[in-house]
Amino acid sequence: MTIIGLSLISFFLTPAEPAESIVLIGNFEDANFWHVFAIFFPAVTGFTQGVSMSGDLKDAGKSLPLGTFLAVGLSVVVYFGIAIVFAAALPGSVLRGDYGAMKRVATFGAFIDALKMPQLEV
Repeated sequence: MTIIGLSLISFFLTPAEPAESIVLIGNFEDANFWHVFAIFFPAVTGFTQGVSMSGDLKDAGKSLPLGTFLAVGLSVVVYFGIAIVFAAALPGSVLRGDYGAMKRVATFGAFIDALKMPQLEV
C-alpha cells in the first residue's frame, strides 16, 4: 500500500507548464466514451473483494455501505485525477501507444517501476 501511495504522489507531483492546457483540451475533445469506460470500469468493480469479507466486520450493515461508497468515491477521485494529469502532460497519440507513460510523467519513475509485479505462471 505504501508503494502505491508513493507512486500516486510521485505521479501527481508532476510539474505543470502553462502550454499544457492546449494538450489537455485536445485530449478531452478526442476522448471516446467507451475508451474512458473501459479504463474506469475496473476501478468501481474492485471493491467487491472487500464486500466478500463482510463476515469479519463487527457491524456489516453500517460498514458495508460506508466502505463501498468510500472505495468508489476514492477510485473516482484518483482515476479522474490521473486522467487530467495524463491529458495535460502528453498528447493522445503518445498515451494510446506508450504503456510506460505513467513512468514518463511521474516525478520519480522508480516508484512506478516498483508497482510492476512479476507474472506468475500457473
